[in-house]
Amino acid sequence: MNSQQDKPKKARILIIEDSAAISKLTKQVLTFQKEYEVVFASNGKEGIDVITNSEPFHVILIDIEMPVMSGDECIRMIRSMKDPNKANVPVIVCTGNAKENSPQEFKEMGFNDSFIKPIDYHGLMKKIQPILEKASK
Repeated sequence: MNSQQDKPKKARILIIEDSAAISKLTKQVLTFQKEYEVVFASNGKEGIDVITNSEPFHVILIDIEMPVMSGDECIRMIRSMKDPNKANVPVIVCTGNAKENSPQEFKEMGFNDSFIKPIDYHGLMKKIQPILEKASK
């Protein structure tokens, strides 16, 4: 038997967030839950570079308002990628201003789901756990 094949895949999560404090806390919560591979990018452009130059992620958490490239610009670029595994990745937008866009408007932009800051990590885990469990099988 090949031990590489017997080992479950580690779910890969990309967090695109300009706040180092939120990124650090999110990583702590995610790694406390399970041994996920968590990668960070501090703005949308950096996130696109990471996505382009790595294996596909299982889920992406992205802030909507960031310097260099915003979350809405980033989602358009993700959804237009040629690799369907990258273009169709579940993307959850995290926003501090729920009044700017409704959940329906976020879906129309290309996001799979939305989450309001400050982040309720229990609620966040309820949203991403099914995605990550499916990915690690």
